[in-house]
Amino acid sequence: MRCERGSTLVETLVALVILGVGVLPLIGLMGAGYRYQGQARLDVQMATLAEAKVEELIAIAGTDLPDTTALTPGGSVEQDVAGHWDAVQSEDKTFTRRWRVELGPAGTRDVTLRVLPRQPAAARAIEVSTQIVHE
Repeated sequence: MRCERGSTLVETLVALVILGVGVLPLIGLMGAGYRYQGQARLDVQMATLAEAKVEELIAIAGTDLPDTTALTPGGSVEQDVAGHWDAVQSEDKTFTRRWRVELGPAGTRDVTLRVLPRQPAAARAIEVSTQIVHE
């Protein structure tokens, strides 16, 4: 009677195929996870830059200085308009911030701000809206 020890080549190959079929989808999920993580990091950077610009506009509105270009009604979130856009660097990326200002009720300004990365061009933008008291 022969005593079996170890496994045969066929058994080893079958085990490797089963393992490969189980691991390949996990590798795909890891790639998707890295992409989502990168987009989330980009979204946080854009939200931080939007918040910083809103705070800057609020600070301008709180002064006794005459109306500045940044709070003059006008601008666009679709294209660069003088006095209503800027470029800013955050970490290793450059972003464009555009804002539109409209007259609001009772001495307020309705401000819509869009932040978008310059690279990658296909990345989505973040848009925020707020009212700033400016009498």
